[in-house]
Amino acid sequence: MRTADLTGPDLDAWVARAEGRKHIAILPMDASDDPAESEFACFADGHRFDPSVDPALGQPIMERERIGSMWDGLQEVWCAMVPGREPGLGGLMGGPSMLIAGMRARVVQVYGDQVPT
Repeated sequence: MRTADLTGPDLDAWVARAEGRKHIAILPMDASDDPAESEFACFADGHRFDPSVDPALGQPIMERERIGSMWDGLQEVWCAMVPGREPGLGGLMGGPSMLIAGMRARVVQVYGDQVPT
């Protein structure tokens, strides 16, 4: 799967791996009998881990890894710089929010442009 396409709990799980977290699971968040209606969340080391939506988790990762972000008004998307890569060589990750773009950049930084499915 392309790293640029990761979203939600899948993105959070890959960030957890990049951060060296253990015991990573994506679990349903409600008791619905219909899996199509269930919402899921990533858990790592026994705690909910959602840095792609929780600034308290995502911002420290971006700051520590020096992942910068900016709004691209032409494409109407947030862009995050991947440290160590040139912008024209896959050094920018996009996303609908600053945290999603930043967490995609963190996954690219560790695993590259593709992750196993």
